[in-house]
Amino acid sequence: MIEITPTDIPLEEFTRRIQKKEPFTFSRWGDGEWRSVMGKKNGANCDGHPFFPEMCRELQQVLLSKPPYLMGMQQLAMREFGDWIRNWLEQANLGDIPWVESDVFHKAAHKGYLDPFVEVLRKRRTVIVGPEHLMRAQPLLNFDKYVSVPTTNAYLEKQRIVKDALACVDDKSPYTIFSISASMPAEIIVDELWKEIGERHAIVDFGSLWDQYVGVKSRSYMRAGTAPLKR
Repeated sequence: MIEITPTDIPLEEFTRRIQKKEPFTFSRWGDGEWRSVMGKKNGANCDGHPFFPEMCRELQQVLLSKPPYLMGMQQLAMREFGDWIRNWLEQANLGDIPWVESDVFHKAAHKGYLDPFVEVLRKRRTVIVGPEHLMRAQPLLNFDKYVSVPTTNAYLEKQRIVKDALACVDDKSPYTIFSISASMPAEIIVDELWKEIGERHAIVDFGSLWDQYVGVKSRSYMRAGTAPLKR
């Protein structure tokens, strides 16, 4: 069976890339994404997003395409489904994907180390692609554009979300960071954006990272308290 040992990329490296206006794409594969890849047919993930069969197939296709950007593997997913994930990747001839640690931003936030990254992010043109409550992150992130994502059933609006996000840039737009928070469809959205604008901009799946700073405790670890950020 193949081994999966995600590489730790320090937060400082992401900070440097944004500071230097380097294009990059970061996709995070957590327990919800892997449940969908597994073909789970009933219920929904912790955000209430259903496991649409079409979404399952699209997520599989993203993996099968072996995208060259950063692919983050979540430790929780490996604890829950490690053997299944290894078997699926091996059978799909995907044992050579260079996985990286997916929760670098979340761990930094939990430890109170996110400030330097956010300070750099504020100085760059940013597009927030996420649920409506993230509009309250304006004082924190100083974002330039917002693209709405439904709090549930986001997959059904995937094409509209991608179209609206692409409309936020053109050939003359300066370097832009796309902050993606769209639950399981995020990896499909990230991939489609990368195909169109990945050579010029940064596309990052931040997951639920910003929720805790706008008063939404969407994950259990957030309920114990959040290290404050400087304003």
